[in-house]
Amino acid sequence: MPLRYAILAISVVLAGLTLSACSDTAPQPSVVATAMPPPPVTLEYDRHQTAGRLRPGGYAFLSDPNDLESKMDRYEHEGTFGFLIHQSDAASSSQAAFFQTVVVGDVFDWWRGDDCYSRLEVKELRPDPATTPARKLFVVSYRHSNRTDCDGPNLTDATQSVEFRWRPLPYRLGPDGIRIVIGHEPVTGPGRYRLSSGSEVVITVPDGMTIQVLGSYSDGKHYNHIVDVETGARLYVDADTGRVAGRRGVPAGEGASGANDGARNVGDLFDLIEASIETPGWGGQQ
Repeated sequence: MPLRYAILAISVVLAGLTLSACSDTAPQPSVVATAMPPPPVTLEYDRHQTAGRLRPGGYAFLSDPNDLESKMDRYEHEGTFGFLIHQSDAASSSQAAFFQTVVVGDVFDWWRGDDCYSRLEVKELRPDPATTPARKLFVVSYRHSNRTDCDGPNLTDATQSVEFRWRPLPYRLGPDGIRIVIGHEPVTGPGRYRLSSGSEVVITVPDGMTIQVLGSYSDGKHYNHIVDVETGARLYVDADTGRVAGRRGVPAGEGASGANDGARNVGDLFDLIEASIETPGWGGQQ
């Protein structure tokens, strides 16, 4: 179980704090503890609003978490920012019970399609704003996004159906049933994965090895970087052909030319990955 889900024996007492009933100033941070991880949940919302007083199905991203009327002009934001959301979804169903299970470190997708989403991480829980309507306030940070086939989600006051997919998997299933690694999310073997939604390359991750997949473009070619999370070592692969373009950060003597003394050997793990490389196509579907 992740450390953040350990039972926390923390009690926070806020003394001498007075909030005006007519003020819409965000209260100051507090520590909120929960004992169990929240279940995977998809919440349906339908209206981004640039004002703090939301209707059911409404939400807002705030440039300043301390100002519920602040606005953001871009969906990507350096550092942290505020996420304000009505406690009732687009169908006016209360999600208050779910929001009580959210913990720091939770990840969620602001989703409009498999190639049209931004992934965010909860960095801080704030007390519920004192004024009506019932809303939740979180401090979040941008993690990554996929906006290659995208009509939104947008930071405009317009009706636009979206989903908040809480605690998503680090992969999705492709049309051929192969798991596709999402963004920079780590995946742990054993398992067979396509390296990205734009890659022809499928590999088998060795048992117990955790990797991330990054990317680059050079001399007219796209490359996948297979990163060993434990050491930071990288294996570079042409994203179209599967040709191995090199390694970085692998200690001398590890791998095909080195001896295996039984200790963890990232070179040997990369050898296994290289031997597993496939370019099977997409089962007739793109």
